[in-house]
Parts: sequence; C-alpha cells; structure tokens
Amino acid sequence: MDTGGKTVIRSVQNGANVGVEFSVKATLNGKEVPANVVFLTGEEAGSSEIEIYKTDGDGFELVTELSNSTVRNQETARSYTTETYETRSVAGAGHGQAGNQLGIKNTIEGSGKPAFEIFKQDKGKGFFNKTITSDTVVAMRESDGTYNTDGLGTQIFGPVSTHRSSGFSTPLVMTRNAKNIGMYIFSSGQQGSMLGFMLLDEGDAPASYGRVAHSISKSNGQKQPYLGSVAPDVDIRTTPITKTTAFKYDDNHGDGAADEGARQLMGDGVQANDNYTLHRVNDKTYSMTFDAHLDGEPSAWVNGWIDFNGNGKFDEGEAATPTEVTRDGKVTLTWTTNVQNVDTTQTKLASRIRIALDKADITTPTGIAYSGEVEDFQIQQTIPPRGTKEVTSGIQGATQNAKFNSMHMDKLTMILVK
Repeated sequence: MDTGGKTVIRSVQNGANVGVEFSVKATLNGKEVPANVVFLTGEEAGSSEIEIYKTDGDGFELVTELSNSTVRNQETARSYTTETYETRSVAGAGHGQAGNQLGIKNTIEGSGKPAFEIFKQDKGKGFFNKTITSDTVVAMRESDGTYNTDGLGTQIFGPVSTHRSSGFSTPLVMTRNAKNIGMYIFSSGQQGSMLGFMLLDEGDAPASYGRVAHSISKSNGQKQPYLGSVAPDVDIRTTPITKTTAFKYDDNHGDGAADEGARQLMGDGVQANDNYTLHRVNDKTYSMTFDAHLDGEPSAWVNGWIDFNGNGKFDEGEAATPTEVTRDGKVTLTWTTNVQNVDTTQTKLASRIRIALDKADITTPTGIAYSGEVEDFQIQQTIPPRGTKEVTSGIQGATQNAKFNSMHMDKLTMILVK
C-alpha cells in the first residue's frame, strides 16, 4: 500500500466495528530482518471511540507523547488517559467528555446500532487491558474497583482517550520484532488509525543500564549527526543483551560494524590495543575527547555517562555536562563527580555517549531520540594499589615501628599524621 504520504485507515461509516490485520516483512540489503512498527491515532479519540493495536512482537513501548493542540485554552496539559465503560470514577481526571463515556446513554448504549449489542452485554469486558507493567503510564479505575491500563509492556495497546479539549496528549507507540499486527476500531462515529516503521541505532549495554535508541531517517532531506568517523547503521535486535554479548552485540548484528569501536570514535587518540581513553584532570574531574559530525546541520548536542561506581546503572551523578557541537571534529566531554569505584576486581567501566540535534533528547541516558546516534562501550580501568593504616603509640621523639605490606616496593608512599 503506497499512498505517497500519511495514510489513515478508518471505517467508511459511523458506528462501525471493524478491524484490519497485516503480515509484516522487512528486508535490509536483501536480508529479511525484524520490523519495528509504530502506531498513532488518525484523529483524536474521545470517550465513545475505541482504538486498539495488537502485535505478536515485543510489548508496546511509548515512543513519545505528541501535543494535540496549540489553541488557547485547549493546550495539551496532561497525558492521554485510558477508557472505562461507565462514568469515570477517578475524581479530578480532567476529562472533558464525562457525559459521553462508553456506557452513557447518548453514545454507544443509546445509539441503536446493532454492532454495539455484543459490546453492551458484558459492558465491553473484552475490550479493556487489565495488565499493569513497569511501562504502564496511565490506568483508570472502573466502578467495580478494577483498573483499565493503556497496555504498554503488553502485546495489546488501548483503548485510550486523546480528547483535545480535555488537554490530553496523543501517544506514539512502537512494537519491535513484529511479524503480525492489527488495528481495531469501534466507534459511534468514524475513527482512524495510522501505522509506520522505525529504523533505530541502539545501545548494547546490559539491560540494567536502560534501553536507548536513536531514530535513523534520511528521508525528505533529514540530517543525522553522528559520533566518530562513520555514520550510524541500522541495528537489528532479535535477542536480549547478555553478559557475553554486551558492548559488542551491535558489532555483530548491525547493518555493518564500521560505526563501532574506539578507533572510529576517537581517531588516532585511542590508547594501546584500541582502548577508549578517559583522562583524569584532577581528583574529581575526568574528560574524554572523541570525533563528532553534524551531517550538514549548524549544531548538535552530545552527552555522556560513565558507571564510575560500577553498580550496573548510570546514576544521576555520573553524567557529563551536555556540550554543544558547532563544527565537525574533536569534542570533549567533562565529568565532575565524587563517585569512586572501590571494587578492585572491576577493571572496566560501562560508558554511553549520545548525540542528537535536540538537546532535550540527550539529557538522560535512556529513551528514544529522533536523530543522532548512541555508542555504548567499556573503559579500561587501572586501580592503583591501596594503602593500609597502621597505628603506633609512644612518647614524642621515641622511635616508632610499623609493618607495611606492599606489592610495589618501588613506589611506597608513607603519610605520617601526628
């Protein structure tokens, strides 16, 4: 189906109960690969309009929430909300269509449309998602005390209300590794849905560091700033990152490995054996210099994170200072932190660098950015030998004796404290 632009799939008449399902197949350089499919409503969905998306791929994730309106007094002020059959039971939900909820007489129950009869028999029980996951954004309480959720983290998303006058946002959701998808519409009026595809450059650090991705698009003259000397390729993610595959998954599963590695990121400034270089400026400050390219744009932003304490995640104090890039070439990120790694058995520190046109896209180490690239890698860490504390006692002026064990007798430093 090539319509040459955005396509809205919708019923041809009011009061329809319809669904459409697709088999999805994607190829990259002649090789079949999994598809990342995105869904978006074709128009605002009110309380009497049901729109549901389904996948056999990974559970739906929220890409972003779009603003519905810039009209004064109708600005988007809150997230979308889930729907209920009866009148909304959560006080202060701010829903502008409280009198038009699905079960209210002047909408579905009072419509007289035969398509709604089965729906009315069990009050739409089979139309609502009850599963709460770690990805759930909104859940709305039914009159029986149960909650209807948005379906994020599951293979069924919706229904949700994106009513403009209520100030609700419009969610853009994505499912990865999909082979079969569906969209289902059940509305007292006409309702429509849209779908599309997303190409991603992804990070390959262990799952504990959070999922991160950057959208890759070259259509309509769009630009793609990137890290290092090679533009990002499309990363194909079919299996979870494990300890064995972490930090090198994309080397083996991307469109190509040319955009990976220390030398393409840092040029000739890498250490021996192609180790990534982190400079210690002083006791609390570190810096890293690497290459960045704007792809013809006037500027972009970079940011980075290093797991200094080695706890398997990027903490708030482990972020660099976001830095603006205004020309192709060397860029330096600086970290100022009190965090230290005291585990002498840990020789590598997880690191992440991101670049994007929009500064807001790279303020956190996780989430989806709409341009740019992400690089996950490990920095070789050398921990100097740590001293031991010995205490002696005696009168002032007398000889004091203490025994020290050191594997580095050529560099023994003693600090005497009176």
